[in-house]
Amino acid sequence: MRKFIGLALAAALACSAAAFSACEAEEQLPYPVSYVEIMGQDHSEVFAPSGAVLLRSEEELGAFRERFEESLLFGDQIPEAFAEELAKYDDAFFEESELLLLCIGNPYDCYSSEVVSVERKEDAVIVGVEVEGQISGEGMCPAVEGEDFCFIELPAGFCGERELRVEEQTVVD
Repeated sequence: MRKFIGLALAAALACSAAAFSACEAEEQLPYPVSYVEIMGQDHSEVFAPSGAVLLRSEEELGAFRERFEESLLFGDQIPEAFAEELAKYDDAFFEESELLLLCIGNPYDCYSSEVVSVERKEDAVIVGVEVEGQISGEGMCPAVEGEDFCFIELPAGFCGERELRVEEQTVVD
């Protein structure tokens, strides 16, 4: 029942008239979103305090990558999937777009996260994220700290000087 209520709320958020002009419960976001999961690390300080970082140029992306590398534990390298995702964004991308990165912490041993809405209001850009978790039994899922990183491609100027807010809703099976 909790899962149904959470999914209904997520659908309602995604279908907010302010966010989209026409929406059905199963419609995808009008912005490309990709995800990378990294286990065994904690990068929350790079994304503090909102859990989001807005990048508007290749220079800002380079500075972010440096801060991210500095936060790696034990001298690790940036995971290949994350580096490949960052490499997609260059000057040509930033001419027409901006990149909103989210860091979603791992609240459960087994979980997944999904961006369900991106809404631009007068004073803020609000990103709705649904985190679906399972409380695992012994041996079902590794008890390893990790994070999902969400890369949201938005039109240039979409965020402007608005505050960035991430609203997480957790659904537990």
